[in-house]
Amino acid sequence: DCPLYNAHMEAVLLVGTLFSWPCVYLSLLSAADVQGNPMTWDRYYSLEDIEKYMEYLADKHDFISTVDIGQTHEGRSIKVLKLEWGSRKNASVLIVGGIHANEHIGPAATLFLLNHILESKINRTSQDFQDVNYYFIAVANPDGYKYSFETDRSWRKNREPILLKNNKTVYGVDLNRNWKTGWKRHKRPWQPDYSGPQPFSAAETKALANFIRKNITNLNTFVTIHNYGQYIIYPWTHVTAPIRDYKHIRKLAEKMAFAIKGQGGPMYNVGSGAKKLAIVPGTPENWVRRVVEVKYVFSLILRDQGTYGYEVPPELISVVAGDAVAAVNSLVTHMKFSRRVQSVR
Repeated sequence: DCPLYNAHMEAVLLVGTLFSWPCVYLSLLSAADVQGNPMTWDRYYSLEDIEKYMEYLADKHDFISTVDIGQTHEGRSIKVLKLEWGSRKNASVLIVGGIHANEHIGPAATLFLLNHILESKINRTSQDFQDVNYYFIAVANPDGYKYSFETDRSWRKNREPILLKNNKTVYGVDLNRNWKTGWKRHKRPWQPDYSGPQPFSAAETKALANFIRKNITNLNTFVTIHNYGQYIIYPWTHVTAPIRDYKHIRKLAEKMAFAIKGQGGPMYNVGSGAKKLAIVPGTPENWVRRVVEVKYVFSLILRDQGTYGYEVPPELISVVAGDAVAAVNSLVTHMKFSRRVQSVR
């Protein structure tokens, strides 16, 4: 018997369950530990430890590399970990966590997903992740994450200083609202959702946008990882008008939700950001979909629904991150099938 957790993070017991998320992923973790993997999934890690782990993987595997794509206001590197195998003609998938500094599960889930894909590659336990180049940004907001981790747990934005008209200084731009598509001016810089003085004013969003435009070949899947609320969101977030292929994208989002449910997780809500949640201007999903014309663009807003909120207990990291694995697995499987169908036409 193996314990699972429901939407409220209450332990439940599934009698006779052979393959449930906690059991499967703890077994993967044990194998990784034996191989010398320095990261476990029962605690949250500092920015420095996360970066050391990324360098460790790059040193250990010849198909993994890290690249600094820019610097934050405080001079920290924004790091991308690349898993590239086979042809550059492969489809590319970009996973971004840690946009909001207080969502510590974002970087943890991004690394957990990375570890699962790496295990799949090494052990060839799944074809769903093969023949795809992956790019991971575990911490898209390094300054904010470090500040949240060490000083103010609730801190959400980056740490860019904003000088007010009264010569007082406040800090931070919401990196989830600083992208050009649908950007809207915010008149209160002290608010946690301040969108910045102009689009791409933040060093972090500018660096990520430049990297996406100039350095990723055949990008057709873009996923951001957030919490909390249990949603699978697709564009648009700044207007209620549907994207042109919304029926197809909605069905795919529903597949992802059922994949999570099928592995013992809760049922995630599905819909466009503007209709399902609220009008949110200037998000990366809008820009990547409209400007870069990436077909598969989603935001995974992980568990729970308020019991723990942004402070998911460390012992539940593998459970919550398992939802991201199920969803991305389903998404990549669909994406690869669609590419094969198109290639034979």
